[in-house]
Amino acid sequence: RVRIEMPEWEPTNDDSDPGHINPSGFIDDRHNRATFELMKILRDQGIELTASIWQAPDWLVENPGDESPRTIARSMYPEAIESIAAWLLHAKQQYGVEVDYVSFNEADIGITVLLTPADYVEMIRLGGKRFAELGLKTKWLLGDCSSLGGCLDYVKPIWAVEDIRPYLGPFSFHNWDGTRAGDQTISDIGDWASEQSLETRCTEGG
Repeated sequence: RVRIEMPEWEPTNDDSDPGHINPSGFIDDRHNRATFELMKILRDQGIELTASIWQAPDWLVENPGDESPRTIARSMYPEAIESIAAWLLHAKQQYGVEVDYVSFNEADIGITVLLTPADYVEMIRLGGKRFAELGLKTKWLLGDCSSLGGCLDYVKPIWAVEDIRPYLGPFSFHNWDGTRAGDQTISDIGDWASEQSLETRCTEGG
């Protein structure tokens, strides 16, 4: 699991058309270049890849003065998807690496981008369609929640929207509350995932 460093990748909007990727507006340098090179090494070893977004650039969010949580206006979702899609496409075309899954890290609590379940549904819907149009096989993690507790409440409304299911990969969560969550919470997660026939992953352990 690697990071898409969006503020470095697209520090200013490439252009006013989210349907057009202007290559000059995206910067393959610093953290992102190291990530592309690392992914190539990992892919050559047969390792599956997930790319997650922590930070969003100031121009993309409604509250650039805040560090966390930050919000993206619905009107800017196409621009957010364009930036992510450009990163994934660049990895594929320039480094021969296709990313398996993508996510916003801990969007349920806004570390650092906050997405409600309804927000995430729209982001997944737009992203899934755009990725497919560009010939990318990348899917979205379902959840990538901040903890075990509360994750089901977050992902169930997302999973209930059936038209986005083709764009979804494994159900995922972090276990920073692993010593506090309790056996019942863990059992509930396992039972629900099994009922939905969803592969389940802990994408951060602590």
